Amino acid sequence: MDIEQVIRGLEPTTWGYTHMTRDRWAAQQHAIFDYGQVTSTVSTDPRDYASGTEIDAMLQALNVHRDQLGLSRPIDLDRKELRRRCFQAAKRLRDGEIPRLLSDGGDLPEVATLADRYQRAHDAAMQAAKEKAEARPVDDDAWEKELERRRKLERDGPIAIVTVGR
Repeated sequence: MDIEQVIRGLEPTTWGYTHMTRDRWAAQQHAIFDYGQVTSTVSTDPRDYASGTEIDAMLQALNVHRDQLGLSRPIDLDRKELRRRCFQAAKRLRDGEIPRLLSDGGDLPEVATLADRYQRAHDAAMQAAKEKAEARPVDDDAWEKELERRRKLERDGPIAIVTVGR
C-alpha cells in the first residue's frame, strides 16, 4: 500500500480533530499564539535604547562596581557571584546585547535604565500584537470563510499530496 492509498483511506473522523464552536473560534481569532515572533521584532541591541556615551558610562560603572567588590579572603560566594554578574553584564554590553537575565547581571542598577527602556519597547510590541489580534474579524463573513476552510479540509484531507512525474 503506498502513501496515497493510506491518505485517501483516512476519513475525517479518524483524523482525531474536532472542530471548535463559533464562540471558541472567535476567541481564538483574538489570541496571540506566537509570542516569540512578537518579541523577535523588539531589538536587543543596547544602542537602540541608549547612546554610546550612556553605554560607556554603564560599562565604566559596572567595572567600578566589580573592582570595589574585589577578591575577598576568605572567599565570599555572594560577593564572588555579584562580581561575576558585573563582568557578565559588561561583556553583554560590549557584545551588543542587553543583559536581561539575573545570571547576566540584568538586575544590576547600572543597567536598570537600559532594561527599563527595553521592557517598554517589549510591552509596546505586545500591545500592538494584541490590538492586531483583536482587530481580526469574527463576523458572519469571517465565520463563513472558516466553515469553507473546514469543508475543504474534510473534502481534501489534512495533507495535499502532489505527485511529480513517474
